[in-house]
Order: sequence, then structure tokens, then C-alpha cells
Amino acid sequence: MSTRIVISDTVLTGHPEDIRTAILAEYSGITAGEIEIKNDGFATDIAYADSVGAEAVVRSIVDLNSYIASALTYVPDIQTFFAFLSNAHSEQLLPSGIPNCVTVGAGVTANQTAYGNGLEFWDEDLDIVDPALSSFANGRVAGKLLKIKDTLTCSWWEARYRARMTASNAGVWDKYNGYGKIDVAAAIAYAGTVISNPYYPESPTKRQQIIDYVKTALSAIEAGATYYRTITTVDEHRAIPLEETELPAVIVRDLADDILAPEGMASTYNRNYHSLTLTLELVTNDETMAEVRQHLADIYKAIGTDHTLGGYAITCDPVGDKIQVDQQEMKIQGAIITIKVLYQTRVWQET
Repeated sequence: MSTRIVISDTVLTGHPEDIRTAILAEYSGITAGEIEIKNDGFATDIAYADSVGAEAVVRSIVDLNSYIASALTYVPDIQTFFAFLSNAHSEQLLPSGIPNCVTVGAGVTANQTAYGNGLEFWDEDLDIVDPALSSFANGRVAGKLLKIKDTLTCSWWEARYRARMTASNAGVWDKYNGYGKIDVAAAIAYAGTVISNPYYPESPTKRQQIIDYVKTALSAIEAGATYYRTITTVDEHRAIPLEETELPAVIVRDLADDILAPEGMASTYNRNYHSLTLTLELVTNDETMAEVRQHLADIYKAIGTDHTLGGYAITCDPVGDKIQVDQQEMKIQGAIITIKVLYQTRVWQET
């Protein structure tokens, strides 16, 4: 059974188990087996969550401000949930605004725990009696947002925005209650506009990031201590003819991307594994066979410097190359190198 939520705590029993109970109390569409408890520290726990394809990390420890930046690096794949800093009804000056992490207070008819500019929602804790404990309210909010997300097959951000607009404060935020207590049914029924995710501006797709990395690596090929020869031009899917002044050149093409489940690789929830075929077309002008071989060695070296292609790929491997010769004039035209890139994205998404 795949892990969908990781609870990051300082212990493995007791406190995190109650948080799991709170999640399950709000959403029956997830099972206890899909909620994993870890206690290796937030940075390690969220990296683990990413490695297994989990969708959320729930942390009910008073260390929100220490991890806002690191949580942002996993947006939009992983949504983090934090109890809002203290169970005492006191103002918190930081964070100065609602962060990428969902922040949660606790109460019965209103928030009775910490408040401030960084508070987003409040909810009941497990027993709904004093004292209000935001640890367990945090679990309830995670369960509610996951239910909205699953019901609509939408992003975390859309679920979160819908919840904001339809919570008990009727779409209005204040520092004491945030947007209020989430109403799941109202959030699902919300018919208004959903604004773009302010924590994750539009960015290139994973496939484009791989292409951009390859082009940058090839553009760095210059004769000297590292490489034999210089590449003058690097482009992708070039349609117009190259001028002699642009040679030698490499044209990058990505014409085939197969979705697969690699043998020996554990399947993860809501993930696609891709095998992307890249062809690197080396175009030369009046170069010898020895010089073309040097170009090939340079290209392999440039790509092989980082098999993860800047972290965008799981790995990449060379398939082979073929030197091209003009049979009529018996001139070497260049070569084509093929490489396979293994990378992953969310199902039906390009990130």
C-alpha cells in the first residue's frame, strides 16, 4: 500500500497516532496504512515523503518558522501542514503572512490557540474540550483538504483556495481565526474563480527543464582543458538551415516519451515514470572523422557530468551514436547521438 501522508514527529507512538486518528476522522477515503509516521527530523522526513510519492507532510511541532523555506522547495508536489506555533492564545509575529505551509489553530467555536498574520485555518481537536490542542486540529484540516482534493481531482492549491473562500469566515481573513473552520461540502460546491497559486508561479514543465539543462551543458563545450573541440550553436528542433558560421552545432530533439513502470522500481501513488528519448544531432562542416569522434566524446562527457541532469531526472544513459556521411560527396555531415532519460512526474501532470 502506497504512502500518501507522512506525519513528521519527534516520536513514533502516542502524539502522531492521535494526529492520524484526526485525519481519518475527517476523511474515510484514506486508510491508516496510507499514513506513515516518521521521526527523523522534518528535512529528512519530507525528503522521504518525496521519494515515496507522498502528497502531504503533517507536522504538529512548534517549529513552523524553521521549515517554511525548505517546505517551499517541494511545492506543488507535497503540501505541508503545521500546527500554528503554540496552544496558548497569544499573538505570533512570525511568519508575517500565510506561508506555503497550511497553518492551523484549534478551538470549539473560534480559534483559542496562537494567532497572527500567519494563521490560515482553525478546527476542533480530538476531544472538542479545553484545552484546545492545535496538533490534532492540524490533522483534521489535512484530512478535510485531502477530501476536497480527491473529490474534485484538483491540486492542493485549488482545494486550499476553495476552503478559504467557503470557511466559517466566509472568505474573509483575520489574524484571530484565519479564514475560519473549513466546510468541506461548501468548498466542493464552490463555483467561483480559483486564482493561480501564489506559492508556485508558472514554471517550465519537467520535460522542458531537462531539455534546457541539456542545452546549457552542450553550450559549455569549448576547446581547452576539459573538451577537445568547440560547439558554436546549440538549439532545439531547429527547422531552418544552419549557416556555416553557426557550425559545428548540436540540435536537441525530444520526439518520444514513453510512460512506464521500470522493473525493480517500487510503484508510488499518483506518479508516472517516463523514458524520454533524446537525439542530439551534431552538424559539422568539412571536419575529419577524427574530429567528429572528438565532438562525440565531448558531447558524452558534457551530458555524463551529471546523470540526474541537474536533479530533473532520475538518471540518463547513452544508447549510442551514428556518424552520418554524404554518400555522393563522401563528406562527413555529423552524427546523431541517442540518450534515454528516466524521470518522474505526477499522473496527468508535467511536473
